[in-house]
Amino acid sequence: MADDIDLAQERDARNLAEALAVQRTRAKATQHLTATGECLNPHCCEPFAANDEGRLFCGPGCEQDYRRLKRAA
Repeated sequence: MADDIDLAQERDARNLAEALAVQRTRAKATQHLTATGECLNPHCCEPFAANDEGRLFCGPGCEQDYRRLKRAA
């Protein structure tokens, strides 16, 4: 019975290590966007309120277009 428990604990530890490795890889691949004072979408043609320096996009449409372009790349 102790062998079964040891095997289960080893399997759990291995699964946890694999899950953490996947999470680390995903975190490294995630692009963190930085506000630049203008819309980050290169195809944006709408005016951008530059006085709001914390904004990344001029609207939800630009953000969706930007993310779609990044996924396709």
